[in-house]
Amino acid sequence: MKLLFSVPVGAENIEKIDVKQVEILNQLYEESALTIGMEAIPDEEFFNILYNWLIGMNALPEGKLKLYYLTGKMWNQRFACKVNDDTQILCIAMGDLNINAENTEQFSYEHMVFGRYLDDIVTGG
Repeated sequence: MKLLFSVPVGAENIEKIDVKQVEILNQLYEESALTIGMEAIPDEEFFNILYNWLIGMNALPEGKLKLYYLTGKMWNQRFACKVNDDTQILCIAMGDLNINAENTEQFSYEHMVFGRYLDDIVTGG
C-alpha cells in the first residue's frame, strides 16, 4: 500500500549527520534529543513518514530536518545502558525543532509518535 504524504519526497529535506564524536552525542544528551533506536537504517518511506509528521505539526523551521545518526558502538562508548553495537540510533536535537504553544502537547509522552527523549532513555526515566 502506497502512503500519501503532504510532502511526497520529504526524505529529500533531511540532512543526515553521522555522529563520530562523543562531544556531539553529549550535546544531544544535554538537549534531550528525540531518539529512535532501530535494528537497521530505515527505508525512505520511514523518513517520509517522520518528515511529514513533523511538517504536519509545523515543527520544522524552514521545512528542513537535521537527523543525527550513530551506532550502538558509539552509544556504548558514552552511556552505561548498553545496546547492541550494530543498533542504529537516530536523534533529532530539540533545538532544531520549532516547539511552540500549538504543538508542544504532541511532544509529550502521551502523544509521542516516534521515539523517546535521549536523557530519559539513559536515566531510565
